[in-house]
Amino acid sequence: MLRKIQAACLVLFCLGVMVSGCRRSERPAQQPPVQQPPVQQPPVSVVPNDPTVTISAEDPEQFDYQYKEEIRRKFAAAPDMTVEIAGINGRVTVETVEGDEVQLLVVRSAKSEEDLPRDQIRIEQPGNRLEIGLSKERRSVFGHLMQIQSGRQRVIMRLPSRLNLEVFGVSGRLMIGEIGGRLEIAGVNGKIEVQRANGAVEIAGNNGAVDLTIGSKSDLPVEIRAIDGKVTLRFEGEVNASFEARGINGKIDSNLPGYTVVDGNRNDGRLTARIGRGGRRIEVTNVDGSIGLLKADDDNPDNPGRDDGKGSGKGN
Repeated sequence: MLRKIQAACLVLFCLGVMVSGCRRSERPAQQPPVQQPPVQQPPVSVVPNDPTVTISAEDPEQFDYQYKEEIRRKFAAAPDMTVEIAGINGRVTVETVEGDEVQLLVVRSAKSEEDLPRDQIRIEQPGNRLEIGLSKERRSVFGHLMQIQSGRQRVIMRLPSRLNLEVFGVSGRLMIGEIGGRLEIAGVNGKIEVQRANGAVEIAGNNGAVDLTIGSKSDLPVEIRAIDGKVTLRFEGEVNASFEARGINGKIDSNLPGYTVVDGNRNDGRLTARIGRGGRRIEVTNVDGSIGLLKADDDNPDNPGRDDGKGSGKGN
């Protein structure tokens, strides 16, 4: 009896091995992984520098790093063209000239030769615009969170004063000559100086002092808001404007002729005033610093609002 049981177990074991082998033979053979061809990057279009752009690249403040690249371009200035400068990590200087062309010099620099290809400059002309700044990939929020800029840039432009100008996200001092068109500035980390603005002006979100000369050729509005630093407004010629200030953490002073306070006072952070006959709307809000209103040709060092450290009020 025992032998019959052992023989039956042996038969069952052999049948199990045979069934298992058949099932394994039915499985499809594994295919080796397919090798993907390497992704071919599009070639970079290199535009040669324009030798007729003679803007000096001198660096007396020694701001640039050791490894440098210069970009020199020239563009036709169409009527009502808007020029945008964005995302520059360094000083921006805009000079105004006569004529119908825009000249551009960008100096890129890095600490090492390997880092120089990063922070590429984007120059585009969509429609009636000329846009200069860092490539869109590096200007994205993700790019800024994950990678700190490894290089520096300096921008020097020469353009006709009649054009519109937009400047966004600059980490450095911003110096502008005369602008006859619309002027819009936002997100600058550094002092802003504008020699003359004859059109509408909007300045917002600046970490640094603002020194703006308002021309007498326009009655378009001037709006300045969210400034961490002193705001100095200089006026040319006869001044006729309506001035309003709110949310000011500092004194509001003026030595302009015909300046009359209508509501509020210079010390409580809000004030409404009429200058001359009134008219052009000038609005300044949310400023952590003093505000000074004075004549553009006034060289009195005791005047309020001067941005040389000699006037009264909080400076930056």
